[in-house]
Amino acid sequence: MAASENGMLAKARGLLADGRLGDAFRLLQRILAEDPGCSGARRLRGEIAIREGRLQDARADLEAVVGESPDDPSALHALAGVCHGTGDSGAAFAHLQRALELQPDNARLWQALGLVCHGAGRYQAALDAYGRALTIEPEFRAALVGAGKVLQLLGDLDTARRMFERALAEDPEHLDAILGLALQEELLGNDGRAMDLLESVRRRRSLPPDLAIPWARLQHRAGQPQDAVTMLEAMLPGLADAQARSQALFVLAHALDDLGQSDRAFSA
Repeated sequence: MAASENGMLAKARGLLADGRLGDAFRLLQRILAEDPGCSGARRLRGEIAIREGRLQDARADLEAVVGESPDDPSALHALAGVCHGTGDSGAAFAHLQRALELQPDNARLWQALGLVCHGAGRYQAALDAYGRALTIEPEFRAALVGAGKVLQLLGDLDTARRMFERALAEDPEHLDAILGLALQEELLGNDGRAMDLLESVRRRRSLPPDLAIPWARLQHRAGQPQDAVTMLEAMLPGLADAQARSQALFVLAHALDDLGQSDRAFSA
């Protein structure tokens, strides 16, 4: 690789670090116009596509990188994440298996495998993968929370709670762990405790959708449908995730029905 190309790639990385995705993309396009086989530029362009939600474009670039460097665990990991994001769990699983053959002691690869297995409904395999990650890195928060979510689905609520609490001991602001504990309290019928957990976040910052939807659901059940409606109607215009949107609309419809305004649910 020419020194000038190395310099341009370094500049592109700097632009990415500064959040200047458009400038970085244009620079990478220049590099690839001169050297279509530059895997470094393709990898960075794939990262931009991931950040912008263009997962198919990211997949094309990362597949080219893996095709050139099939024994690169980080490229396989990134490609697996994109495949998982596009619903291709089989390809994601295969890429992670290959990456783990190369780096069997990489906790992040095991955590990613747990996430893929969880999404595919292979709960015991997911739990085993999270367990391997935690054997390597016992306080790995993403693996603790992932294991907690699977344990909830398997009905082992006591162990799930311990996983979430361990994650929060490492990071008291860990939103996924707070959500896991809140959902656990809701499952046990402790709506007040669940709301206290969500309110502890809401007092400090705006709730992200993962927390706002259960907050609205709990408000509705507590006899405060207007609060639920206000939260959900403010959130829905910017909510792109189809599953989260469906959950939000379900809660909104019930809250509006309680307010005698069920016709408004169809315009959300």
